[in-house]
Amino acid sequence: MKKEYTIKDLVYLMLGRIWWIIGAALICGLAAFLISDFAIPRKYQSNVSMYVRNKEDQKQDINNSDLSVSKSLVSTYIVILNNDAVMEQVGEQLLKQHTPEELSGNFTIKNGQITNESLKSAFTMAAVNNTEVLKITATTKNAALSAELCNIMADVAPEVLIRVVGAGSVEKIGNAKIYEAAVSPSVTKNTAIGFAGGALLAILVILLIDFFDNTVRDAEELRKHFSKPIIAEILSIGGQGKEKEPGYGCRPEDPAAVRQ
Repeated sequence: MKKEYTIKDLVYLMLGRIWWIIGAALICGLAAFLISDFAIPRKYQSNVSMYVRNKEDQKQDINNSDLSVSKSLVSTYIVILNNDAVMEQVGEQLLKQHTPEELSGNFTIKNGQITNESLKSAFTMAAVNNTEVLKITATTKNAALSAELCNIMADVAPEVLIRVVGAGSVEKIGNAKIYEAAVSPSVTKNTAIGFAGGALLAILVILLIDFFDNTVRDAEELRKHFSKPIIAEILSIGGQGKEKEPGYGCRPEDPAAVRQ
């Protein structure tokens, strides 16, 4: 039978299975909490900012044209700093301070060298609010290592950029700091998503079960669906039910009624 639901029907249906919904929400929320807190490795970020000038001796009398050129240089510098040659220099500097074994938990090591791809995945570079300030962010599983990566890139960048571009300059604005607070995973956020996801999953299952359930629960439901009068109701089959009095369940005015 094709089923049609009203808001009232849905409310009653959900209230009738409310413990299913609560149980599924609690289970999924707890699972998300445990996975986020114990299974997913924590990641830490650090960052360093660099000011981009379009002239090496640009100290004063800066006009809008100079700022516009500096902003365009930021995009060029980002492309250059993501080049394999630059990443190789960063990797070499990092290996001078750490052994491959110490870095293997954060980067892919091949033949004793850090792969460029794993280094690139640790860095994010962007202009700050469309200004001439370049922000370099590093993300690893170690807070101190993230700060170290940023400082190494900031030290390597000026010489490479001036040599390659042949114009402009960059100046590091302070050193990267160590931030002990993890940026991911967000345990609270993941737990809330798991809780909501479990509740929605339970609601979906309840709707699917009810939608494909063709059981006729009462005569009124059958009468509404087929738009036909009900002649009689058979209340039990196979002699398992309690014997009813003659005429039970029949309409006295209907001579064609079947009695049990």
